[in-house]
Amino acid sequence: MLLDIVVLRTFVAVVEAKGFTRAAAFVNLTQSAVSLHIKRLEEQVGRRLFDRTASKLALTSDGGILARRNHPRCIRGMGGLLTRA
Repeated sequence: MLLDIVVLRTFVAVVEAKGFTRAAAFVNLTQSAVSLHIKRLEEQVGRRLFDRTASKLALTSDGGILARRNHPRCIRGMGGLLTRA
């Protein structure tokens, strides 16, 4: 299965920033757009990637696997850079 590079880039930003709002600044999107990207990615892979509570965001085991497989160096190699807006 090929995954959308834009949503993968957003996923990596959320992992690195440890939150949707901070990740939005990294990828120059709104927080709601980041949430939609993560929702789309979760639908594509058929798995929950994050455990979300009001005060905490944590990777699920499936999210951890995806994060390791899509380390920022891999994302850069495909043309997407994590840079501050």
